[in-house]
Amino acid sequence: MKTTERNILKNAVILAAFFALLQFSVMAQYTHKPVVVFMDKSAHIEQSGRTITGEGWEGITFPEEGKGTPMSGWDATFRKKFNENFRYMVNQLDSELAETRMQGEDGGRVNFEVNLYIFCIHDCEPCSGPEAYSQEYLAVYSEFVDAATRQILHIEKTEAEFTIEGEPNLQESVDRAWSEFLRSYIKTAALRTIIKNITQITDAVITFKPADASEEIPMKADGKKRGWVEIKSINSEKASYPVGENSNNALTEYELSCKNGVLFDMSGQPAQKVRFKGHEFVEMKDDFKIEYEVYNCDEICDKIDLFRLRIVSQNGQNISMDLVEKKEEFACYGYTLNLNFSFTSEAYGEILIDAFWKCFNINFGQEGKSPVTLDMESAYSGNGLLDVEYGAPLSPPFVIPMPEDLEVVHLSGVILDHKPDMVSFSCSGGAYSPEGGISNWYINYEDEYLTDPPDLVWVKKSTPAVDICGGVVSPGVYLTWQFDIWGIIPDFGPQQMFQIEASYCYTNLINAGHDNNKIMGAFLDARVPQSAIDNMKSGKPFEFTIESQGGAVYTITGIPDSY
Repeated sequence: MKTTERNILKNAVILAAFFALLQFSVMAQYTHKPVVVFMDKSAHIEQSGRTITGEGWEGITFPEEGKGTPMSGWDATFRKKFNENFRYMVNQLDSELAETRMQGEDGGRVNFEVNLYIFCIHDCEPCSGPEAYSQEYLAVYSEFVDAATRQILHIEKTEAEFTIEGEPNLQESVDRAWSEFLRSYIKTAALRTIIKNITQITDAVITFKPADASEEIPMKADGKKRGWVEIKSINSEKASYPVGENSNNALTEYELSCKNGVLFDMSGQPAQKVRFKGHEFVEMKDDFKIEYEVYNCDEICDKIDLFRLRIVSQNGQNISMDLVEKKEEFACYGYTLNLNFSFTSEAYGEILIDAFWKCFNINFGQEGKSPVTLDMESAYSGNGLLDVEYGAPLSPPFVIPMPEDLEVVHLSGVILDHKPDMVSFSCSGGAYSPEGGISNWYINYEDEYLTDPPDLVWVKKSTPAVDICGGVVSPGVYLTWQFDIWGIIPDFGPQQMFQIEASYCYTNLINAGHDNNKIMGAFLDARVPQSAIDNMKSGKPFEFTIESQGGAVYTITGIPDSY
């Protein structure tokens, strides 16, 4: 593929990625700090002789059932003091991690409810007279509840015991209980710690499956097939989902991303990163999945896509923590193409290149079916490499609607990166490397220069190509490639020295006198022998060696992925 064509294709991909990123940044969202509501109207305040049992009361010892002797008026007196002071106490608990409110003041944004249980058990014998003797047991029990699911998430409990000699006094008993309640009542720092602990997200579980249950596994990476990334759980301390979520006051936000393919957000828009809120997962936690379209192996040579779920915001603070990664294998078929080149000239000395490219896709198409055409408007606008006919991702065989390419069919996928997956290059320099002369020979991979990845093309009939080749190109299948060789010249710096290329222009260049001993470098015939073509069509390994008139020689070896 010529440099101009390659740049058109590469720039299209870059623009498409830019617009996808722009769309993602506009859609960024944020969370809020939790609203914690204290249920004062339903606070359980009781002075009795009952034994308290149930979850959360383990470890708190009460007198035997029936032994307590309630003090008349204790409940009402304590509640009066409670109601007079509790609103102020709750308001003092506001922090950067929690917004505290009284029952009925949450405005529909409540995330957690705190239920209070206050028990005072009075046990006396005798209960009056000069020898009166009593014991009082106080228990304070705070229960943190997920307002949406009603799950108990955390329990704070304290107890105290008092011995009283003489006849009991109601006001003194209430004051003792109130002082102990104030001492044990939750503080701002403790509330922050509780909220942080119960909302902490530890990890997650995600799975992948094809949209079509009959699809062969691993799925073919053809840029078309669809699947589902299902989020099975997002684990917190007490649940397999984020707790305390409210659609009016989201506490957590997540980002699911993929490395190579495309995800679709809740509105059906494509992106490589999709964000969602914790309450959205809770509402659909038994079937929360995001649609995925596999990448095109012709464009991205990778057998693995990496799905990553991370938390990006929680309790009103932006964070960045990976929760889980899942590697999913896809069928990415193609050849590993190896090039071994050697050439010795008086001017440059010994030149050696050994390189390989992975996932070199070859497709001769179906007999009688015309190749698709690259949509130039889509390519120039940054909407990706599509074919005109179907608007599908561009796959070989295809043609580029440019005058010099009208009779050229591209039989290989587009390789957008100039640099091979592995390359070894050396140049001894010959006459151009005396002491103090040219040094640091290297291959230049910058866009505007001449290094081109391999491109398998079929010239269907004799094609005028005066601007490119200085003559007519003969019919045949050609595997073209090109390397741009540079060196460091004293006082001038990096300079382009020569290029090495296999071209369908070879015959015209040789006829024009550009053989391998000329300063222009090594020009090689790119024509593929029929035996190699037959193996390509059958998906079998192939190998061929080409030698130029000037002594340059190269060998191409192709090993299909299935071997």
